[in-house]
Amino acid sequence: MRKAEGNIVLEDYERITRIADNHEDITGFINQSIESSLHETPELKELLDKIDVMKNNIKTMKNGSQNNNAKNEIKVFEDTLRELVESKLIGKVDKWIIDGLKTWVRVFLPDVFNIRLYPFMDLLNFHVMSNVKETFSWTITPNQFTTCLDPNQLSKSQCLG
Repeated sequence: MRKAEGNIVLEDYERITRIADNHEDITGFINQSIESSLHETPELKELLDKIDVMKNNIKTMKNGSQNNNAKNEIKVFEDTLRELVESKLIGKVDKWIIDGLKTWVRVFLPDVFNIRLYPFMDLLNFHVMSNVKETFSWTITPNQFTTCLDPNQLSKSQCLG
């Protein structure tokens, strides 16, 4: 059996389609986490408290035009604050992009799982590429990569090198 060592890159295209199928849920979760973190910052809490104070002040105003001006000012302030928070969120990807990615994988890369082995760190343009089939077995240990064609015909110690 031959053995090769180096850094590897795993390319699992089916996994990409699974991620694409769940893209909205994943980005929703990430965005909720970002918003939650932002709302916990002292700066944002202070700004939200100021908005609450401004709203309470409006309730005590007798002059209708002052009241309307203050409400408009709060609305502009809240819109600016919402835009600031939204600017930190990760963007939405159009459905046609997700569908196109899944179609590309389904048509050109069905059941493809590539492994690229980079045996020489000073020659990154040189690599060995392998398409791993379901009948293959592979094991990764630090700085080591070994494939076995049929793990049933080899003992585990032979397969692991």
